[in-house]
Amino acid sequence: MGRLSVRLRVVVASTLAMAVVLVGLGAFLRGQVTSTLDAGLERTLDGRLADVAGSLAAGRAATDAVPTGEADEDAVVVQVLDRSGRVLAASPGLAPAPLLTAAELARAAGDDLSLDGRVVAVRDDDGDTDAFAARVRARPVDDDRGDTPVVVAATGSDERDAAVASLDTALLVGVPVALVLSGLLGWALAAGALRPVEAMRRRAAGIQGPSDERLPVPGSRDEIARLGRTLNELLDRQAEGFRRERAFAADASHELRTPLTILRTELDLAGRGERDADELRAALASASEETRRLERLADDLLVLARAEADGRDDRGVLRPGPLLEAVRDRFSGALAAEGRSIAVVVPPGAPAELRGRPGELDRALSGLVENALRHGAGDVELRVDAPADDAVRIHVLDRGDGVPDALRPRVFDRFVTGAGDRHERRGTGLGLSIVAAVAAAHGGRAGLDPRTGGGTDAWLSLAA
Repeated sequence: MGRLSVRLRVVVASTLAMAVVLVGLGAFLRGQVTSTLDAGLERTLDGRLADVAGSLAAGRAATDAVPTGEADEDAVVVQVLDRSGRVLAASPGLAPAPLLTAAELARAAGDDLSLDGRVVAVRDDDGDTDAFAARVRARPVDDDRGDTPVVVAATGSDERDAAVASLDTALLVGVPVALVLSGLLGWALAAGALRPVEAMRRRAAGIQGPSDERLPVPGSRDEIARLGRTLNELLDRQAEGFRRERAFAADASHELRTPLTILRTELDLAGRGERDADELRAALASASEETRRLERLADDLLVLARAEADGRDDRGVLRPGPLLEAVRDRFSGALAAEGRSIAVVVPPGAPAELRGRPGELDRALSGLVENALRHGAGDVELRVDAPADDAVRIHVLDRGDGVPDALRPRVFDRFVTGAGDRHERRGTGLGLSIVAAVAAAHGGRAGLDPRTGGGTDAWLSLAA
């Protein structure tokens, strides 16, 4: 079955189920019809037996108790036997031989007896003998006395047998025809149901790599439509990821080209031997600075790639206070050199714990503080709170000029730097991208909001 198509498996399964149902219904119908016909014959025979046995019990002679109508297969013929098997009386035309064998007579003497398929022969008025299959019933005149005769009644069962045979023929023809029609209908229904799937398969086979082409989705609200929408959403995510990776590769190539060009130029000029010692030292210092920038860029690219690609959920329980204090201690010297300070504020009611990976959170918070150091002004404050959405939010507050409105929509994009970036502290343009990636990896997001009175509220939210 596993090698068959879905359509064929559906048809085979539905046809087998229909076969079981039809066979079961056919057997039940045949049983009911047979039982009804047999019951009709039994009532007819029992009625005649009761009449004859009653007459005999009333003292009438056996010849007077037996009806005198013409014996044929459509009538009920009667025979009265004594306990030795001798025929005491019989319907006119009935063959003189007893209808019961000695063993059957012994059984009938003790209880009612029914026999099927017994051949009964009768003679008509013209002297012709007619034999027919009959249903035979027998009972004693008196169950309590061992010397009373046994009354035997028989009637033709040809009509009953013909009715059952006709029903059998109808079932033998009708059931296979019904199964064929059921299979054809199942095939048509399965083909119609799977037609949208085949259309999606053909379209998917024609999509080569990331594309704006999408799978055709039927207008229904069934499982196939939901599957098509889910696959299209997958294609959307794939196309968006490919677009980001292509843009990332282009941006990375551009960002790497500048320091490599400077480094090559400085080395080429130094290699010509046309510079004095001071110029050579300056060239080497410039080359060293560009090398360090390349190292930072490579480190940032690696961190960003890990943050975006890591699907693990190995977050642990952390206390926000020590996390913020470690970041504060790392940047307090650099801020003090500019006459600025950095403080940690954990107000009452703030979350005492959060879930996260300490290394990534430390890197993200360091990126926000470094952004405040480069582009902000005034003192820096690290604050933790819990908004109404139950997420833990960590703020890095400063009093600088804020983010320009033109830059705000793409401030978290890769290789985007502030317009006023200082040459002595050139960054890689990946700091805020890393912040956003870390936030997304923790089920949250990042943002930069203007503060009342000037400055920036750079925040990082984490899923609780």
